[in-house]
Amino acid sequence: MKSGCSRTLCSASLLLLVHAQPLLSQTDVKSKALAQVFSVGSNSHGELGLGTYQPTTVPVACPKGPFNAVRAFAAGYRSAALTSEGKVYFWGSSWLHDLTVPGDGSYNSYHASAATTIDVPNPTLLSSMYSNVIAHVAAGSNHLLVSTDRGIIFAQGENRFGQLGTGDIENRDGFEQIADFSDSLVVDLQTSLQNSAAVLGNGKLYMWGENTYGQMGLDSEELGSASRGVFRVPTFIKTLEKHFIVAVSLGTQFIVVLDAHGNVFAQGRNDFGQLGLGHYDPVPSPTLVSQVPNVVAIACGLHHTVLLNISGDVFVTGSNSAGQLGLGDQKQRNTFTHVQFEPQVVCDTTDSSMLQGETA
Repeated sequence: MKSGCSRTLCSASLLLLVHAQPLLSQTDVKSKALAQVFSVGSNSHGELGLGTYQPTTVPVACPKGPFNAVRAFAAGYRSAALTSEGKVYFWGSSWLHDLTVPGDGSYNSYHASAATTIDVPNPTLLSSMYSNVIAHVAAGSNHLLVSTDRGIIFAQGENRFGQLGTGDIENRDGFEQIADFSDSLVVDLQTSLQNSAAVLGNGKLYMWGENTYGQMGLDSEELGSASRGVFRVPTFIKTLEKHFIVAVSLGTQFIVVLDAHGNVFAQGRNDFGQLGLGHYDPVPSPTLVSQVPNVVAIACGLHHTVLLNISGDVFVTGSNSAGQLGLGDQKQRNTFTHVQFEPQVVCDTTDSSMLQGETA
């Protein structure tokens, strides 16, 4: 049986999900998978889930996380895992009020103008979601989204950009239902600092949050730049309605979208060349990335983008100040460039989560 790993990187921490069998599809959360979450990197808020606040330079298994994880997520000082039973575990810096943690002072707490946070160094079950079967988890830098196997989306956390989709810009300490897509279900759920997005089973894309750079792709002859601003509820992206969307990835104020034919569309901020369109101007409406056809997986970092095509080739563009493009230098690119890999294979390429990451 083939083994593999998926990985998620944010800030200076890395989560590794090591499988004893092939990775599951995003919709098959009820299937059993033997997997263990490993962590490595910075750990100032317990974001490695090791029960301590000590960093590590080698991968270490989460000692309090013997659950069957099918997905692992890292975002800033927060981490989460989705289990094969559709449950969510959380660790790191939290605003959540539904985590059962000791009140003996063993957990660090912080007070800020927006909220009171607490550090949770061990994987802890989200009790308020216990009665639901969770199919997708999306972790932003300061907010968390989950969708159930029935297509219901809940949101929690910071909301200054309208990224929770609650209709306002008020923070939420607990989860609040924001959408019911039970008629078509949710097949992909993603977040960034300023935005959130959901892809439905009928191929439609919904987004919400900030639109300063036109990253929501709403500019059209009808609306023009009038679409700029904050969208506080899930909004159908009409400019892509002729395409059957299967996946979306969100960077810092830019968006990359994949359709069922392997076409990639990019929109929004582009000052690092992260859209891969050969220039550095913002793009306020979905624009085809014709350079790389037959794409099967997409991922955005803070200011760079990674594409995987059907042949297993990886293409990158955007910021490269820390060498995150893997091209052997620190020069940024504004067109997609093929990455040359060493011959040894260390991970499966069946899961797009292995492409996620940003170090700059």
